[in-house]
Amino acid sequence: MFTLFNLLFYIAAAILDITLGLWDQEFGVGLFTGLYGVFILLPNVSVAVRRLHDVGLTGWLYLLVFVPIAGPFIILGIACVAGKPGTNKYGPNPKEAQQEEDEGSISV
Repeated sequence: MFTLFNLLFYIAAAILDITLGLWDQEFGVGLFTGLYGVFILLPNVSVAVRRLHDVGLTGWLYLLVFVPIAGPFIILGIACVAGKPGTNKYGPNPKEAQQEEDEGSISV
């Protein structure tokens, strides 16, 4: 969901930049898309590292995004893999924890 909303906000910022004439063709970025990119950088890294932890891998693997061409595709492939069931060294599986909370709640 984070990635979906991130994409939607980026598209909205790009449309706003293009509409207001703030888009720079040479750099491929505008005022609002640039600001949005700066503000969303840390949350993006955080979500990616959490996803790597869900799979049972170290967050340091995220540095693969700096490897030209292949690095981002490797991270994308890892992100598409299902998380490991049960608890790993990074904590409990978030999906299983949510299911336990749902089962323990009383519905009226």
